[in-house]
Amino acid sequence: GNRTGFVITPGHISLLLERSLSGGYQIGYTNRVHQGMSGGPLLNRAGEVVGVNGLHAYPLWGDPYTFQDGSSPLPPLKQAIAASSWAIPIATVICLAPLPQMSLATPVKRTELCHRKESQRKDEG
Repeated sequence: GNRTGFVITPGHISLLLERSLSGGYQIGYTNRVHQGMSGGPLLNRAGEVVGVNGLHAYPLWGDPYTFQDGSSPLPPLKQAIAASSWAIPIATVICLAPLPQMSLATPVKRTELCHRKESQRKDEG
């Protein structure tokens, strides 16, 4: 049926990838994702936003499980990835979001955060 209001599903973090999947996904979790939940928050136990939901487990079409560099995970990891729902870390979202449209309740030193993530990417490459 139709859902109105907020839908919160229980779960836990199942995978944290060192390298991002295409689309920036790095946080795998067990929560069941329903239609319309894409773009919603992934919350920690304290109610803080740690990611943005975007990909449910076992997608019906395509193979979204490639890393941003174009490589594919090995079969055992790929199976674990497919069994999880996926979110983009909030730090990545903050770095990529256009500044004029951003509104954060708590000020974030965006330049420091994004610089730190860029340095990590260079170290990994």
